Amino acid sequence: NPQAIYNQFFTGITNLVGPAAPELAKLIQSNIPMPANVASDPLIAVHLAKGAPGDGGQALATAMAAALRRAQVSLADFPGAVPSYVVEVSVGITPPLSGQQKVSIDWTLHKPDGSQIGQVKQENAVEAGSLDKVWGLTAYDAANAAAPGITALIDEAKRGAPHAS
Repeated sequence: NPQAIYNQFFTGITNLVGPAAPELAKLIQSNIPMPANVASDPLIAVHLAKGAPGDGGQALATAMAAALRRAQVSLADFPGAVPSYVVEVSVGITPPLSGQQKVSIDWTLHKPDGSQIGQVKQENAVEAGSLDKVWGLTAYDAANAAAPGITALIDEAKRGAPHAS
């Protein structure tokens, strides 16, 4: 009898899933706190770079967010997220000289109140004008090189260790 098989199947499924349903519902509901290990991870916000020519402001921020995500750092990139720390990016570029420009990038980790935790500094020479429009892979190269320093600063901040900047 197909109806009897159908009823038996769904009774079995209900008996299997029924006890877990309330716990599953709690995990799905957005007003329930996240599990403790996820909730204890600091949330990091990455702000647009200041002083960068071309699309560098967005490109550097996007690249750093991607590098931190790959390093398993939780980002404050969802509605209602309150960052534990903020990464600020400041770029300086010298005027062209002999076809080259010196680019300096300062990645600074702050607490939300603005107090500085530490800084990762980068400096390099690039072809003059090469960053005037599109940063492309240069942003990812810079962010990937700086991300380990930023994650180390985050780890120090979580432990409450002071860091000389």
